[in-house]
Amino acid sequence: LTSTGSTSYPTAKTVTANGNAQVDTAQSVFGDASGLFDGNADYLTMPDSADWYFADGAFTIDVWVRFAALPASGAWATICSQAPATNSYWDFALTNYSGVYAWRFELNINGTVDYTSRTTTVAINTQYHVAVVRNGNTYTIYQDGTSLGSDTDTRDIPDFAAVLEVGAWRTGDYFNGWLDEVRVSKGIARWTSNFTPPTARYDRDSSTVLLLHMDGADASTTFLDDVTTGVGYATKATLSNSNATISKLTVYSHAAGNMRGS
Repeated sequence: LTSTGSTSYPTAKTVTANGNAQVDTAQSVFGDASGLFDGNADYLTMPDSADWYFADGAFTIDVWVRFAALPASGAWATICSQAPATNSYWDFALTNYSGVYAWRFELNINGTVDYTSRTTTVAINTQYHVAVVRNGNTYTIYQDGTSLGSDTDTRDIPDFAAVLEVGAWRTGDYFNGWLDEVRVSKGIARWTSNFTPPTARYDRDSSTVLLLHMDGADASTTFLDDVTTGVGYATKATLSNSNATISKLTVYSHAAGNMRGS
């Protein structure tokens, strides 16, 4: 069997559960469960990685959210962030200013802040698909596949030296509710116009640098990053002593340690 090509893929990250962050089988969008965060020091961390260094490239952060409680006035419910300091960070969150809720992606570089913020209507115990997409210098926020609006920021996102947090910003501004299908994609703007929200759990591809299906046993504190690891693509492979030709052969292991092929 001879392979004529290969593709490099991201490496799965170690996910650490903090506080009482846990798998909850009572709620899910796809699969059997979602991640439960009680709003009191519950969050996940992934080690610092070059995969979080977006620079001037395209990226997409998207997730299914279900709130158990909405943030109080002046508070934030963080989806995802990387924050080495209070004056240097990026984060994606739901904010509440005097009872007005907004999805907000904020970039702070040494105290200089720019952000995309769009007001929205949300309620507890309701599933929403939300996404922030950078395409060129344009940041767009989507809720349930509908663009809430866009803003422009020409700055590169720095290579911040910090863990990636899901459900918190600098161990604060905690999310209260359930998160499912948390995905970070680098080098791709998944959507550039309105779209139909996903109807099935995500599969891996070479642009996915974090993928948390949040599946597992109820109350488990083990979360797996299900990005593709150890992948080899054979763009053309020929079996010896046979006329059969394989147009594509995929073999990889994923975060749960299982082998897959196609």
